[in-house]
Amino acid sequence: MGAQCAEQSAGIMVVKIIYHEYFTQEERRWVFAMNEHMKRTMKEILQILFGTGLFGLTVNQLILPFGLYNTGFLGIAQVIVSFLTDVTGIYQGSFDLVSPMFLMINIPAFLLGLILMGKKFMVKTIFATTMYSVWMMILPAPKEAIVSDPLTACLVAGILTGIGVGIVLTTGAAGGGQDIVGMCITERNPKASVGIMYIIVNIFVYGCCYFIYDVETVIYSLIYTTLMALVLDRYHQRNILIGVMIFTKKENVSEGVLKNVQRGVTRWDGIGCYTSEDTKVYYSVVNKYELPSLKKEVHDIDPDAFIVCTEGVQVDGNFSKRLSD
Repeated sequence: MGAQCAEQSAGIMVVKIIYHEYFTQEERRWVFAMNEHMKRTMKEILQILFGTGLFGLTVNQLILPFGLYNTGFLGIAQVIVSFLTDVTGIYQGSFDLVSPMFLMINIPAFLLGLILMGKKFMVKTIFATTMYSVWMMILPAPKEAIVSDPLTACLVAGILTGIGVGIVLTTGAAGGGQDIVGMCITERNPKASVGIMYIIVNIFVYGCCYFIYDVETVIYSLIYTTLMALVLDRYHQRNILIGVMIFTKKENVSEGVLKNVQRGVTRWDGIGCYTSEDTKVYYSVVNKYELPSLKKEVHDIDPDAFIVCTEGVQVDGNFSKRLSD
């Protein structure tokens, strides 16, 4: 056992020697960047799988058994299928058309996202949207919900689905048409949010439900989706803005933030009241998703830097929310 450990240690040492001896500093930086990129990609994939799975499980277990309606384009898909089956009787098959219909009505939104948000955003969005449909098709959907009270189901489902969608949005992906449209609008109007877009789409969905189904179903569905929209906006880290003040004696902190975090910085010259020493005060605004990168960049330059963060600041002016990469 000891000999095996010694061989492994020797092998690791040889790899380190080769790495530092035969690779230039620029090549080592490239390898490090590739490793970080792979780690980030795997993390985003796992987040999308978890977020979409949480949403699909919650909808199947708590929403569909009560005959309630979902938010956004998924709700529109449910209304169309209900019209084809319950109202007109055109379709009487046993196969659930909601998931295929959801994918079909998302095609125009996909084209919009591709034009306005770019290819990387659309690759992640197509993956997330597909996983929403896959989870809803393969996860169990019992005829009776796991809770007997519809109000309890609405409250629990609103919280869980809001968290699930928020996790997906935090990766820089969208989960469907209303997410894509909401992110496109929010990128260009900092006062908007994806949650507000959900509420606007729901006015149309539940207006249709009002004429097809009973008022009670519409009310419960409205409670569920409104709570979901509120939780979503709270959990969507890229939508939460944070004001950051940095106190340091280093001169080049602003260069690191500008180059690597790519956010604007304002600097003041200050004096520490306790030490009477000169200090530099930097101020920047980032979203919650970018905050760890900013802290790392600052502490790499000055480990003793003092950072104050204020969550939920309001910004009016030329500021990009950056809801996608």
